[in-house]
Amino acid sequence: MPNYRNLQRWLHVNLFAKPTDTMLTLFIVPLLLWTAGKLLHWVTIVADWSVVIGSLKVLLTGLFPPEKMWLVWIAASLIAGLIGLASSATMKFGRVALLSGLFSVAAALVASAWSASVAPEAALVIATGFSVWAIGHRSEPLRENLTGIAFGVLVTVLLVLSPAGPSTWGGLLLSVVLTLTAALLTIPLGVLLAFGRQSRIASLSALCTGYIEVMRSIPLILVVYCIWIAFPLVLPQFPLAVVV
Repeated sequence: MPNYRNLQRWLHVNLFAKPTDTMLTLFIVPLLLWTAGKLLHWVTIVADWSVVIGSLKVLLTGLFPPEKMWLVWIAASLIAGLIGLASSATMKFGRVALLSGLFSVAAALVASAWSASVAPEAALVIATGFSVWAIGHRSEPLRENLTGIAFGVLVTVLLVLSPAGPSTWGGLLLSVVLTLTAALLTIPLGVLLAFGRQSRIASLSALCTGYIEVMRSIPLILVVYCIWIAFPLVLPQFPLAVVV
């Protein structure tokens, strides 16, 4: 009964508090249910997933040499361990269990769709994430040194993948590596710029404020094109194919 009353109170406060809220709820909820039904029908019946399954290796790793795929699994295990450690520092058990379960199911589906032969490697990645989460949940020093560990993991991942050459990186693998690199490099820079913006030194404050506002106002695609065009001109030893 208390749970029912809490649910009833939540529905009244959030969905039916005013006549306008009631009208919006009665319009939006059926629309969402109809959209979800159509999407589920498309995903399960209409869509042809054979193309995705056949190209899964390219989508995940790009042109990475098949004979060196064990390097990718090592890097994936390291990243899974880092995610597990970060989860132990920021999330409670229930939320971690839910997210980890969803991730495990998704990884198992991807592995089975790719090839049954990669099931042991996928299981290793999942087990690494859970194990490091369990250790980090009970080890405060690990959680306190998360930033240093993350930097070490990123460097290790780059060293592990380097024998194949950066030109062979691609797909989801490249996206994850770029995301980690950007996060570790830009977050400290953002903190420094925020402190510089509040500085009593007028020139430093103006410089930091100007940089922040310029970066906020420039579209990301413009930055990408500038790097794409200007990088080979400034550094001729890096041709356009390497930059792309």
